[in-house]
Amino acid sequence: MIERDGERMTLEVPYVVPPLVQFTAPLSAASAAGLKPGDLIVEADGKPLYSFGALQEAVLGSGGEPMTLKVRRGDALLDITLTPRVTEQLLPDGTIDKRLLIGISGGTVLGPSTYTPMPWEALWIGGERVVNVIDQSLTGIWHIIQGSLSAKNLQGPVGIAQLSGESASQGVFELITLIAVISTAIGLLNLFPIPVLDGGHLLMFGYEAIAHRPPPDSVQRIAMTIGLSMVLLLMVFATYNDLMRLALG
Repeated sequence: MIERDGERMTLEVPYVVPPLVQFTAPLSAASAAGLKPGDLIVEADGKPLYSFGALQEAVLGSGGEPMTLKVRRGDALLDITLTPRVTEQLLPDGTIDKRLLIGISGGTVLGPSTYTPMPWEALWIGGERVVNVIDQSLTGIWHIIQGSLSAKNLQGPVGIAQLSGESASQGVFELITLIAVISTAIGLLNLFPIPVLDGGHLLMFGYEAIAHRPPPDSVQRIAMTIGLSMVLLLMVFATYNDLMRLALG
């Protein structure tokens, strides 16, 4: 049952949620294997697929072993081999879920209705997205500190460059979205109370406002040294993650 131009009507269509690739996650098994948005996955290891749920079951049932997908791309049928990867996902309730994924999101045979928001609505939606990115960033950091989320998920400059390149190949919208997320996350990090970052300067200004005098020069030098060392160590560690990810494929 659909509604079109105010009129309701009933249509016969294929399964509403077919194994159709709508988006491929950067640095995922699907991206590395060459799956593209618009691909229709019709078989997994010789077994016909009729729904996205069936594809998910096939991926989970692979046990992490290589699997061959038969993909319809335009008029061509392609055989693509990939290996599902155990991926850590941050769920909306703040918990961590680990499961085998190939890194795609599904599409439907019917497009949802859309509308263009007014400027004030767009500002509100943008604000909600910023709050969501901040919440997910803080939750992710907390899980890394607790040890429930692997620190290998941290991306460095090499990883960001890869993400940017793959996002750009999927369209301008995906690239702009990635830039917005990275900008928000970096802005949040910059406000952490770590010397050499803006948050550290705000902390010192706060001390000066309360004590009516700036911190001693020796304290500032030590604090700046510690803060710079922390930032450099974080960059080195993230870059190491990037290089290991490249080496392991």
